[in-house]
Amino acid sequence: LFLSIPVSPTDTSPTTQASKATQQQTNPTLAAETAGAMGTYKCCLIFKRRFRWTDAPPPDDVRALFAEHSGGAATMGADGLRRYLESTGGDPDAADADAEGEADRLLDQIRLQGHQQRAGPRLPRLGRGQLLGLDDFHRFLFSADLNPPLRRPQVHHDMSQPISHYYVYTGHNSYLTGNQLSSDCSDVPIIKALQRGVRVIELDMWPNSAKDDISILHGRFATST
Repeated sequence: LFLSIPVSPTDTSPTTQASKATQQQTNPTLAAETAGAMGTYKCCLIFKRRFRWTDAPPPDDVRALFAEHSGGAATMGADGLRRYLESTGGDPDAADADAEGEADRLLDQIRLQGHQQRAGPRLPRLGRGQLLGLDDFHRFLFSADLNPPLRRPQVHHDMSQPISHYYVYTGHNSYLTGNQLSSDCSDVPIIKALQRGVRVIELDMWPNSAKDDISILHGRFATST
């Protein structure tokens, strides 16, 4: 029988506790980042094992990017974050007059999100002027909320050209509920395709057996209308 029970997330040694308390009083950021860093588990109700919870370290290309825009420093401020946004084109508004305030706001959100992930939502909101560490920058790059792959859902390209100049998001066998050999035909897959953004729907039209109407199905196969 193997049973694993969490016992304590920290070392209970008085000396260690006093040392950690002193460090966390002088460095609130360290207190938040080290909260829950270790976990103690009891195995078979007898033995204790400790595990360190760690995230994957930032890859080399992220480290190089951080070093470039932080000027080689260990932290990055709002100016460095704004330079990154301008150089990558990730934020078209980064060069506007309000870019500095926007960078401060984004930096504050990045730091707040990182602390919430480590210490929970009760941590008080950070003030302006905070600095980003490498791990904060790494989390920002892969955050779906703060750095989404598509920033502007509205159409922002030139749509005045002939249709032959564009790629069109089309559907294939849009009316089939499954495979094209034996599945059913329905309008439900068409509705779902349009909701996903498909702009061209394919319909295979075949004459019915009486030759007096049209059926939508995959001809010469066992699909049903």
